[in-house]
Amino acid sequence: MAVVAVGVAVFYGVGLAWDSLFGEEPSGAIDRIFANVMGKVVLTIVIMSYVAIYIAPVLLTLPILAPVIVHWTSPRRFLLLRTFNRGWPNRALRRIARRNVGPLGHAYTLADADIKRPWTTKTPYLLGQFSLFSFRLRTIRTPEQVPRLERSLHRTWLRNLNWCLSFNKLFPVISTDAAWKGCVGCLITTADAILIDVSELRQSVVWEIEECVTRGAAARILFLVRSGTSLDKVRLEGILGTPVDPRRVFVFNDGGVLDRTAFRTAVADIVGPTRSPAQNTLSRGLSFIGTLGFSLGFIPLLPLMLYPDFGEEPWLPMWSPWDGRWPTLQEVINPGALAIYGFGIATLLALLAAIRTLPNLRLLVVVQVFLLGLGAFGYFPSAFLIAWSAFE
Repeated sequence: MAVVAVGVAVFYGVGLAWDSLFGEEPSGAIDRIFANVMGKVVLTIVIMSYVAIYIAPVLLTLPILAPVIVHWTSPRRFLLLRTFNRGWPNRALRRIARRNVGPLGHAYTLADADIKRPWTTKTPYLLGQFSLFSFRLRTIRTPEQVPRLERSLHRTWLRNLNWCLSFNKLFPVISTDAAWKGCVGCLITTADAILIDVSELRQSVVWEIEECVTRGAAARILFLVRSGTSLDKVRLEGILGTPVDPRRVFVFNDGGVLDRTAFRTAVADIVGPTRSPAQNTLSRGLSFIGTLGFSLGFIPLLPLMLYPDFGEEPWLPMWSPWDGRWPTLQEVINPGALAIYGFGIATLLALLAAIRTLPNLRLLVVVQVFLLGLGAFGYFPSAFLIAWSAFE
């Protein structure tokens, strides 16, 4: 979107500069640049196609994702600590995160060569539909930037959206050597359960375990041991300062945890029952009605934005701000569109009424206002076509 905005600004700037330098109307300069009307049409199609590819896939699935994004108010947070760059063991740990803890909440780990941010998120302007709504926190480079990580953990609605669109259900946090300890400390403090690979008690792993003890998180640790290796129980107990509970130690191989039932039981014992926000009956009812109305009314609202039947011109509303007068309802709307729009406004009011007790509804409010706003003005490429006509 930033690229599109800059492109439009440069486009207008060229025309105005030409006018000031050569005393010629901008339309003449633009017409010579594009040669004919087809140039304008082609550019408009390219811009709108890019916007559609950038946002449309997520928008079309939003009615289905909305209940999860909004009503999953207290997802559990998991932290995976491991030795970096070990090959298949880390791939196996990623599989554990996806299968065993991913469905329960948001799982985090520090990024390395084995578990890293998907390459699609590094090219957001090229592959927007894959990366725009993926977990793509900026690199934490200094200890002073660690609070930015903590703030991002509490953006529940955004992390829920990332979770819905993530295959691995594991969010890799990229940090530098100067900031990784601060990131680990922050993640330990906020995690409901901590998974540590203790197959090799290297210096970094020892420091992470000691940090868990210092921050009072030792009771939230589950220990993972790679198949074919033996746990150095004596050394581990010396680091913890307490005996190691064998019910918290699990062996894993390339296929994941060997005893999955016991592992799920141990995770459930640590994280406890699901937390729910404090809501009275009215707020709970309004949030349910608002979310249901959003999911049901989303698709009917799209025709108002994409192809409204406002008047004789199917591609443009009969009125635009350039007309210089306010039209009557008969000129700009029909009964079917009015009914859909009314349902959308009622949904918006229900969402606004419940937003105080359920902040995650802010996402739906923004999208609903966006749809209603574009629906009020008709087919959304009309803004580009009106801009073109200004140069004629």
